[in-house]
Amino acid sequence: MAKNRLRAATPLWNDAVAAYNSLAYRMGVSPQPASAVVGRWGWLFLGDRFDRNLAQAVGRDALDATQATQWVETASLQRRWLAARGIASMIIIAPAKWSIYPDMLPAWTTAVTKTHSFDRLLEYRATLPLLDLRPTLREARHHADTYSPFNSHWNDYGAYIGWLAITRHLNERVHGLEKLAAPLLSGVAERDDGNEFAAMLSIERPNPWTTVQLQAPLADVDILDDSGHARKVVGNTSTDLLDLPRTTHTAVARSPMRALVLRDSSGNSLSPYLQDAFADTLQVDQHWAEPNRRPNLPALVQQYKPDVVFWIMTERYLGQPFGDLSYWRSATAFDCARADAGSTESVLVAAPSASGAAGRAHPAKQVALVVIDSSLESIAHLRWNDDKGEGDRLIAVVPGRNDVFVEISGHVVDGSVSVTGSGAKLVEVRSRSSLDTSSSDECNR
Repeated sequence: MAKNRLRAATPLWNDAVAAYNSLAYRMGVSPQPASAVVGRWGWLFLGDRFDRNLAQAVGRDALDATQATQWVETASLQRRWLAARGIASMIIIAPAKWSIYPDMLPAWTTAVTKTHSFDRLLEYRATLPLLDLRPTLREARHHADTYSPFNSHWNDYGAYIGWLAITRHLNERVHGLEKLAAPLLSGVAERDDGNEFAAMLSIERPNPWTTVQLQAPLADVDILDDSGHARKVVGNTSTDLLDLPRTTHTAVARSPMRALVLRDSSGNSLSPYLQDAFADTLQVDQHWAEPNRRPNLPALVQQYKPDVVFWIMTERYLGQPFGDLSYWRSATAFDCARADAGSTESVLVAAPSASGAAGRAHPAKQVALVVIDSSLESIAHLRWNDDKGEGDRLIAVVPGRNDVFVEISGHVVDGSVSVTGSGAKLVEVRSRSSLDTSSSDECNR
C-alpha cells in the first residue's frame, strides 16, 4: 500500500499511467474494465464496480420476482404513509445511459437477451405508478443527444426532456399542480463539459455536452444556510450532489408548494427546474448505494413539512432495496393502530428511568414509535423489557432526529426502553396496541 501511495504521488508515474490508459483506449480496450468499458464509437460506460452497471446493461443482473415484489411494496408503503398525511409523492427513475443508447454498448452485447430491473418493476404499475422516461428520451435523441460519450448522466437537454414528462405526470396526478408548466425551449447548443472519465482513468477527451437555451430565464433562487441567511443566485444554478443538503427559496416560483427531494447525482441537472417550480425545496442525498446512511423520511417530514416528496434515482440503483420493508410495515401498522377504534396509545418514556422499570405492562401486540436524536451516523442499540424477557434491535441512525418504528410481540414494560450508541439519545417512545383485530387488510397483511 505504501508503495502504491508513493507511485500515486509521483508525477512521472501519473504521466505513465495516463499515457498507458490513453493508448489502451485508442486501441478500443479499457485500461480498467471494472471501472469502465469501451463501446462503439469510443463511448464509455461504467463497469461492474459501479453497482454492477454492465451486468445490468446486458441483463445478467436484474431483480427477480421476489425482489421486485418487495421493492414495490416498500415504495408503495412509503407513498401511502405520505398520502395519509396529505403529502403527494413521485418516484423519478433517471434512465441509465445504456437504456437510451444501447447501440453504443460494445458490439458483443447485441446478441444478448436483456431483461432489466425497470421492466420488472413496470409490471406492477397498477400498484406503483412509475413514470417510464426511456421512450421519451430515446425519441428526443433524434433531435439532439440526451447523453454524452464520457459521462454516465443525462446531459442538460436530457434532463430538460425528462422534466417535460415529469411536469405532465404531476399535472395529471397531483392536486394543486394541474397547471405547473415547464419552461419553454428555444434551442440547444453544445459545449465541452462533464468528462467524468478524465479524473477516473486519465482519458482526456472532449465531451460534447448538450445544453438548453430557454425562451425566458429561470427565476433567481435564494440558497439558505443553516441560520436562514440567503445567498441569491441566478435561476439556472445547479445543485450538485456535493452541495447537499441544500435548502432553497424562490420568491416567484411556479408553485407555492414546498418540495422534499431525496436524490442522487442524476438530480444535478434537474435541480434548476425543481428550484424554479417550487417556492421551497430541501434537497437531500438519499445514499441509494448505502442503506445505513439513508435519511430518515418520517423525521424529515416532521421537521420540513413538505407538500410533495420526490425520490430521484439513476436506473442502476434499482438493484438496491427502496427501503427497509420491515420498517415501513411497522410504520403502517402504527398508523393503522391509530385508525382502529379499539386502539390505545401510551407514552412509555420520555427518557429511560430506573423507577419505570417495574411499571405496568400494556396488553396485546404493540407497535412503538421510538424517537432517537443522534449527533452522528452510527448504529444504535435499542433495548426493551416485555413479558417474554428482553428484546432488542440494532438500528442505523443519521445525524438529527430519527423516527424508528418497531413491532413488538410481547407486552412492553413502562420505563424499560433504552438506547445506546455513539451520539445516540432516546427522546420519546410512543406505543400503540390494537385490541380490535378487524383492521384493514393492509394492516393485517
